[in-house]
Amino acid sequence: MAWFCAAQWPVFAPPLTPMLVFMAARRINTIKADVVLLETRLAEIVAADPEMADIDRRLRSVPHVGPS
Repeated sequence: MAWFCAAQWPVFAPPLTPMLVFMAARRINTIKADVVLLETRLAEIVAADPEMADIDRRLRSVPHVGPS
């Protein structure tokens, strides 16, 4: 079996038309909005349950855990 490095494979890059750029930006913005909604709902769920709130508090006390 022959092995090839990535530099040997042909690279296909479709042209970035203004419409494709617009569509990609719209999708990214939709995903960002969905993340905000999910984070808000998860925060509500955690706040409503004392046990989960305690676990959340302990987890976030660890450096680099939780929002920065």
